[in-house]
Amino acid sequence: MSKSIISHVTDTAYWVAQFRAQEQDREEPLFVDPYAHDLAGALGPRIVAATQKFSQYTQWSVLVRTVLIDRLLERLVAEGVDAVLNLGSGLDTRPYRMDLPATLEWIEVDYPSVVEHMNRAMAGETPHCRLRRVAADFCDPHARSQILASLGDSKKVLVLAEGVIPYLEPEDIRSLAADLRVCTKIAYWITEYFDPRAYRHLRDIAREADMKEAAFKLYPESYYEFYADCGWRAQETIFNLDLARELKLKPPLPPLAKLIYPLIPRKLQDKLVRISGYLLLEPK
Repeated sequence: MSKSIISHVTDTAYWVAQFRAQEQDREEPLFVDPYAHDLAGALGPRIVAATQKFSQYTQWSVLVRTVLIDRLLERLVAEGVDAVLNLGSGLDTRPYRMDLPATLEWIEVDYPSVVEHMNRAMAGETPHCRLRRVAADFCDPHARSQILASLGDSKKVLVLAEGVIPYLEPEDIRSLAADLRVCTKIAYWITEYFDPRAYRHLRDIAREADMKEAAFKLYPESYYEFYADCGWRAQETIFNLDLARELKLKPPLPPLAKLIYPLIPRKLQDKLVRISGYLLLEPK
């Protein structure tokens, strides 16, 4: 892979959009995203082509997490969430492709280059909810305080951080978690979960070489304990493999693993299922 193919963490948004675009092209897609091709542009396909060593797993996880978060959003909005604060929103198109209430406040926060790209690409489209974008680094405490102060009349806010938190320094996550916790409007926070057994795969030498400009930085002994220390509890954990089974979406495994997996006792299979997913956090 070229050293410059992923030059900044924001490039991963184009990578993810390309996976959504490829799913859109399937005969029976898991979700419909008619905007993904245009958003991925030329960079998205280039990154996918250059990361073939591990892109299959990344593609699988993107597809699963897209369905997973779509479902969580639908449920939580139906239960009274009246605003979504999407941190590190990337090229997310949920305000356009999901059937959301017109009264729902949706705030996207990302770096200026990403926000400018979204503003240009989606200029002719109408979101289903009340969408606004903020060009800012949400890890900056001053910028973050302004964002939280702008939540206005919202009473029950969901924070969405999809494919974002593991890229941040632990100190930045702790600072973010503290600020979100003291904002009484915030009821929930959706973010990634990894079991430590997944770390050796995430730290694979080839993967780290390709992703050195967008490397994961969060490797706690326990995600649950890490967030508990930050003042948050896991109300729910949804595991990727559990949902993948329902969707009949087989994870990409090496040939030998594919042969062995059906022979593994169900109890051990269930342990393997709990290796990655998403947390629905609430303040303690």
